[in-house]
Amino acid sequence: SGGKDGEKKKKKKKKSRAPPPAKPCEKPWSSLSASERELAERLRFVRGTWGDDPEADGRDGCEEDWSDIPWSWAELDRAALLPTALALGFEERSWKGGAAAKPSRKARGRRPRARRPPLPGANAVAGPLLGLDGAALEPSPQPRYLASRREWRDLPDWIELSDERGRGGGRPFPPLADDPLFRDGGPALLPFLPPGGEPACCRGAVLVCPGGNYEFLHPREGAPIARYFAEALSLRAYVLRYRLLPRHSLHQAHDDLRRAVQYARTTANGGPVLAIGFSAGGHLIATG
Repeated sequence: SGGKDGEKKKKKKKKSRAPPPAKPCEKPWSSLSASERELAERLRFVRGTWGDDPEADGRDGCEEDWSDIPWSWAELDRAALLPTALALGFEERSWKGGAAAKPSRKARGRRPRARRPPLPGANAVAGPLLGLDGAALEPSPQPRYLASRREWRDLPDWIELSDERGRGGGRPFPPLADDPLFRDGGPALLPFLPPGGEPACCRGAVLVCPGGNYEFLHPREGAPIARYFAEALSLRAYVLRYRLLPRHSLHQAHDDLRRAVQYARTTANGGPVLAIGFSAGGHLIATG
């Protein structure tokens, strides 16, 4: 009987093991769906640091360099990005981002990539909010926002910027409630001057029109751009808060642009006025 039992055991078929799930980033960037790419970009991945893509120069964000990913696993939770990482298949043991991140063994022998120096703009001087006639605007004690507070949780990520807003800590944008671009208080100008205050050598002015689908004004396309021109070119630079849909019309937005250009000319010391726009802001300038 013992022999028969041994033969039965030998005849049993071996159970096939399921293949291990693919690790995040093994899928080439070019084959990511639109929704997957959007999730990856929220985590600061870009082409060249994601997957074994033929156009990525052989770099693999999951295997080599995580220095551009600023969050540790715990910080992902605090930045409300943990669901995003989980949706892409990351786990705590496979996540290597954050300040303590180190390149993997595969990349330790490689020369670290040189960091680009920060763009000018940090030393530009922000002025008080102005009306389109140049008069100072007093902040309203009861501001009206582009979206009611109960809708703030449903705002697009590029407006909410939960990881980039807040007082102190080096965060570049004010809290949502204090952001003048998020207020529906009528057209206005956010002025920026060169580090020394008044322009000393150059003539001209710059007018920046952020995009945002004519519904919002993108924070990254406003103050950082104006600050750059103010410091790099030693010019007065203004961010235009133009009126938006659906409360206002495109005709009113064009009127805001024309009035802003007229005022900028009075401060340009006889020089030209450069108008630069992004997305809807570019469309506004091109058709204004």
